[in-house]
Amino acid sequence: QRLLALPYLLKGTSVEISASIGICPYSPNSSGPEAMLAQADLALYRSKEEGRNQYRFHSEEIDRDVLERITLAEDFKIALEDGELELYYEPQVEVSTGNFVGVKALVRWHHASRGLLTSDDLIPMFEKTGSGMAFGHVLLDGACRELSRRRIAGGARQVVAIDIRPFQLNNADEFVRDVRAALVKWDLVPSNLELDVTEQTLAQLTLAKNDALQRVCELGVKIAVADFGTECSSFEYLRLYRVTRIKMPQSFITDAVVAPDRAATIHAALRLAQEFGIE
Repeated sequence: QRLLALPYLLKGTSVEISASIGICPYSPNSSGPEAMLAQADLALYRSKEEGRNQYRFHSEEIDRDVLERITLAEDFKIALEDGELELYYEPQVEVSTGNFVGVKALVRWHHASRGLLTSDDLIPMFEKTGSGMAFGHVLLDGACRELSRRRIAGGARQVVAIDIRPFQLNNADEFVRDVRAALVKWDLVPSNLELDVTEQTLAQLTLAKNDALQRVCELGVKIAVADFGTECSSFEYLRLYRVTRIKMPQSFITDAVVAPDRAATIHAALRLAQEFGIE
């Protein structure tokens, strides 16, 4: 690592790199070079997961983690086919009036042996196995179905919010097509659907020149920034992505009672939102 970290001179420019290394020691029980390379590769991925620019040795623990992840991914495919995923809804209430104004849709999976799994339990698997698009589709379609039901029941102005993760936006065309299809299928007004993203997601999209969110904005779908103020806040993001709502992290509200700087942060965010016409 020290040798690789030394500067390289490329066409007159000094370049420095870091290295993540996976190591599989030989033992009399080793089953052959291909198996050892595969185990070294698993150790390499572990070194990347834990921060990069470091080395990790292959271990039985890594094998167990990988097997567990693969098994969970296979179970998830079956759960999708069998319709085992369930949607739960958090109510959104306007404090000043007590009026019920919308819901946040959340996916839950009752796993046979692991119990109730939330999206936070499943996201790491999605990021490594590529099965996140199917999860996102279930959440989007279910939220739109609920929105349609509420509209028919007389709640035409209510909003249904769903979380959007970066892996769902990798294929911008597919994501936009999925959103448009769900809106048409359930005969919805786009402005009643709200996509919750983090500031980090907006930063990644901007860096990658990914226009998925801008395109769904053009459809009329609302964009909200979750946990505002905890990552890479930017006035430009608020303008570029036509953000309609910012959501303060719960920790800010809790800490504001005892931490004056937290209260000041909240006041600043409220003033900012007011200037931009953001909820």
